[in-house]
Amino acid sequence: MHAVQTIQGGDPIDILISNSSGKPIYEQICQQIKTQIMDGTLTAGEALPSMRALAKELHLSVITVQRAYEDLTRDGFIETVSGKGSFVAAQNQEFIREERLREAARIAQISTFIEGLDQGYDHELIQAGKNLSGGQKQRLNIARAVLKNAPIYLFDDSFSALDFLTEARLREELNTGMAGRTRIIITQRVTSAMDSDCIFVMDQGRLVGQGKHRELLESCPIYREIYASQTGGEQV
Repeated sequence: MHAVQTIQGGDPIDILISNSSGKPIYEQICQQIKTQIMDGTLTAGEALPSMRALAKELHLSVITVQRAYEDLTRDGFIETVSGKGSFVAAQNQEFIREERLREAARIAQISTFIEGLDQGYDHELIQAGKNLSGGQKQRLNIARAVLKNAPIYLFDDSFSALDFLTEARLREELNTGMAGRTRIIITQRVTSAMDSDCIFVMDQGRLVGQGKHRELLESCPIYREIYASQTGGEQV
């Protein structure tokens, strides 16, 4: 279950945490604060909530928040001044650019492939990416989209070449790394849509159903048929 928590009192931080995610909560906090620093939502010198205040707002232990802040300090994103609190550290633009590239690649599940290339993120691809597989091309395109830092994203059959495990990891990263942004997903895969807030089922250009995954399994025969044919009818 996901819950959006907004820290009030002049500290403009929106954090979405998931107790069902495979990622530790401290990593979720760390990642989302990094993202807000890199996209300019949080600027250099801006104060962060105290560890105790953030832990209270998110209903977490102080130790969990402390670990997130320690990782942010280690990676150069924040600095702590004794007796005053934690603040966003000054960043140079080259550092921000490199971190945004790495973050986008990680969300798109393509970082391991890129880092395995001879020149890593400076590697030059053959024209039109002819030496890439279909799944690699899709993940690179998703990484490029993530870099746009837009309020709305449209993914048009963008996961079709991915295996189901990679797609599941990608969807989880999108849920946390792009929290608060609208995502419209056009797909023929039930697994790509089933976590959506609202699913629209189209058949021959007609809208034949809308709702959440569980609701459509009960109310929409066409959705139920597609689901059964793709999953064998197993409950997911």
